[in-house]
Amino acid sequence: MRDDKRYLVEPYWQGDSLQIAIDPFYDRTRGDFGPRDFSLGVGWNGNVTQIHIDNAPRDSALKPEDIRIASAIRKDGWLVEAAIPFQALGLESVKRGQRLGFTLVANDNDGGGRKWAEWAPGISKSKDPSAFGTLLLLGDGEFGLSLSAPASTPDTKPLVLNADVVSIGKEPRPARLSLEIDGQPILASHDIEATPGVLRVPLVFEAGSLESGMHEAKAALDGVSSDCRFEIASLRALIGETQSRLRILDERMQVLAGLIGRAREAGCDIALPDATLMTAELFLQWIPADLAREGYEAMAAREAIRLEALLEAAIAEAEDILADPAGRPAIEPPDVLKAVYRDGGWFVGERPVFFFGFNQLDRDWLPQIGRLGCNLAAEGIAIGKWLYAQGPEIDPSRLEGYAAAVEENARLGLCTDFLFSHSIPRWAVEKWPDILDAEGHFLYYDIDHPEAVNLTLRGMEAAARRLKGLPGVLSYDLWNEAGQIQMSKRGMANFREAMSKKYGSIEELNAAWGMAYASFAEIEAFGQDPSRAAACADWRRWNDGRVTNFIRLMRDAVRRGDPDAKCHVKIPNEMTLQGTIGQNGRPASSSRHGQGIDRWALANLLEIHGCDTRPTMLSEEYAFQVEYPLMSFDLQRSLAPDKPIFDSEWHAIQTVYYVNADAPAEFLNATLWFSYLHGMDANITWWWSRAGTEPKAQWFEGSLMTQPQLLNAWARNSITAQRLAPEITAFASEAPRVRFLFSKPSAILDLGYLDMQKEAYMAAHWQGAALGFASEEMLLGGFDELDLLIVAGARHVSAGVREAIAALQGKGVALLLIGADCLSLDPHGKPLDNPAMLAGTVLANPADSAAIGAAMDAAGIERPVRCLGPDGFSAKPVEFRAVRHEGKWLGYFLGLGKAPADIRIEIEGRQALASSMLSGDRLDQPVSVKPWDFDLFWIE
Repeated sequence: MRDDKRYLVEPYWQGDSLQIAIDPFYDRTRGDFGPRDFSLGVGWNGNVTQIHIDNAPRDSALKPEDIRIASAIRKDGWLVEAAIPFQALGLESVKRGQRLGFTLVANDNDGGGRKWAEWAPGISKSKDPSAFGTLLLLGDGEFGLSLSAPASTPDTKPLVLNADVVSIGKEPRPARLSLEIDGQPILASHDIEATPGVLRVPLVFEAGSLESGMHEAKAALDGVSSDCRFEIASLRALIGETQSRLRILDERMQVLAGLIGRAREAGCDIALPDATLMTAELFLQWIPADLAREGYEAMAAREAIRLEALLEAAIAEAEDILADPAGRPAIEPPDVLKAVYRDGGWFVGERPVFFFGFNQLDRDWLPQIGRLGCNLAAEGIAIGKWLYAQGPEIDPSRLEGYAAAVEENARLGLCTDFLFSHSIPRWAVEKWPDILDAEGHFLYYDIDHPEAVNLTLRGMEAAARRLKGLPGVLSYDLWNEAGQIQMSKRGMANFREAMSKKYGSIEELNAAWGMAYASFAEIEAFGQDPSRAAACADWRRWNDGRVTNFIRLMRDAVRRGDPDAKCHVKIPNEMTLQGTIGQNGRPASSSRHGQGIDRWALANLLEIHGCDTRPTMLSEEYAFQVEYPLMSFDLQRSLAPDKPIFDSEWHAIQTVYYVNADAPAEFLNATLWFSYLHGMDANITWWWSRAGTEPKAQWFEGSLMTQPQLLNAWARNSITAQRLAPEITAFASEAPRVRFLFSKPSAILDLGYLDMQKEAYMAAHWQGAALGFASEEMLLGGFDELDLLIVAGARHVSAGVREAIAALQGKGVALLLIGADCLSLDPHGKPLDNPAMLAGTVLANPADSAAIGAAMDAAGIERPVRCLGPDGFSAKPVEFRAVRHEGKWLGYFLGLGKAPADIRIEIEGRQALASSMLSGDRLDQPVSVKPWDFDLFWIE
């Protein structure tokens, strides 16, 4: 690779590197890696190449050392050769004519961000093996043949089969091509002239000439053959059926509208059926447009089928309401423009309120969006792109535009959250070219460059000053998915200066790091290499301070403009707690504590906990991905319980690594309840994917705006959650008496700690007690509001923390140690004196829920209301909690298992009586809880 500047960062693929993706069985999986696909990488550690295995089948034994590699660094770039055994890819043998999916990406970064050149798509922007190129194995032959077809072709369009003839001969030569479909000869003999290289021979069939369904084609050429499977989709009939259904849907929507009008005149509570009506009004504009859009016809048909079921259910619901109008009086939603920030949330009067909105909401629908339960609009302030577009002076017309949007939102009863986006205008780059020498995540300049920081802070202050006092300005989101790894020369100089102040002499640093630098001017950053424990820990702590300080500057700038402003930073929630397996299901080689995110510092600095949480269906064990979202919300509430949680990009339905184009409404409903019950106070859901009726971008299919059952569920949940806000917040407000030690030093260096903590947290979760965390900073500050402290796999510990734990024990706090060598190492990984100074109950198995429950009992954790599931000692796989509220016991259950489970609810050892707040019915015991089932109930 020709490259005049080597630049190495973490993750490795953000710097100079190679990425290789292989589909060894040519499965051509769409949307993400298939179960037999491999993704490999070649990065650098100094001048030494490193192999990364980013994705592999679960039963694969492939190890980095199985791959032979040779490399050389040159003045004009670098060379890499790699040999990957076929057997390591699961291929016991290969033959002439065999095909593999393959692509190769060369990544380049000169300090201004990643660029790449790819052989074929499929890994650079998203993971899509169906877009990989094809490797055709020729063996000793002169000819090769690869037959391909689109996976699906509608019967309204011609079918095109492509026969790619590969010749390694030096001269053209005649050849004879034949083709059969489903075993029947179609082309007995077609003479071609095979030229050196690749010759594509298109074989075209008229629309409708093949029956709908799956077909197999086989082509042959001078002793070699190739086959493929393809579908002819029955689109003509599908379009006709959908057009007929649309006429019925329009009629049924008018019936529902009439019922709602009558119910409203009678003063009935008609909000939920009206949410369905609003969903129908939207989709009856969108479905015809989708049906007319090539490639989206099947999606439109599915939308129509789902909408029909929703309308029928809502009509029956409206008829029931009209049958008893006196029993269903109208309920007015709270006026959130009167909301006050206090006591860990927002309140209208004495009543807590929630906020609901969408990312990138189409403003054309703002006047009606309240019917979906929406009360929050998300606006963007592009500092460099807009405020400074014309020069160094802020464009006042842009500020007036923001103010006008706020005032319009308020007239519609909507509050506003502002997200700052970070870029640098072209004139500034021309004036200070080094302003782009390092970038953050969604932040396109060097945060160590004084001019970049100055432009940012002036823009933020001016925006907040103009918006100060306007109705409904809820908050400011300072940085989208914050994170910073890269360093410019300025950043490196700052790091070296910080290390000089910390150690005083290069000899002291060398002794700590195990290095032999001659001066501080030589030291490097090893922030992504936990094997160099001291150096890695020092850089990561320094980077935490660097990023925190930048966020502090932004927060202070906003507060100078508006002293009452409330600020948050959107942080991918899983990054704090992720171990060896990420939330995307892929392996990780290092913790994500190199991004500069110090949760404790930000919890104390900012008025609002910001986050981006992803409880998707991507889970092998549970009904949805529960572990990281659960722990993340609980961690935020633990660090600063007096501050609300604002998830400004809530991702249950769709992420860059997961899409479900036809997700169950029950799933979305369950994940929303889960999030609110664990403390989420404001929710901007990803995303409003349409501009009018047109798709906005690549993340369209699979979004809420293509699944009426999900938009309807979101709306109904928002309306219901708002009405039950006092009951929901009672659970999140309960102070946990069982806390896990959150060990930042262990999280920095030890993925095993994060894995063990997750396993133990889930085991404790099924015991029905409120759980939380205690950070090292909390313990060092004298925090003692707990009865049981659980240390799960945390080996590294800061100075004074063990003594603080001993002091807690002196106050009667119980200690449970899970795993070996807890609290035995300092933050640099060096053994501590007297590692056994803390005496507590020791547990080897972090998954032993019964033992953890026994430790809770021994610590005096009162749980008079308990839920017992199939194992007889815990609620697993059902989430259950009970709290005292308004002088009574209030409980809920949520089905997190993959299959139904029977539970029994007991109070003081006897069977409890429970009455649902959602249905009004008594719960018959045992209760059969299916995946995603939720109920909220009073307990007697």
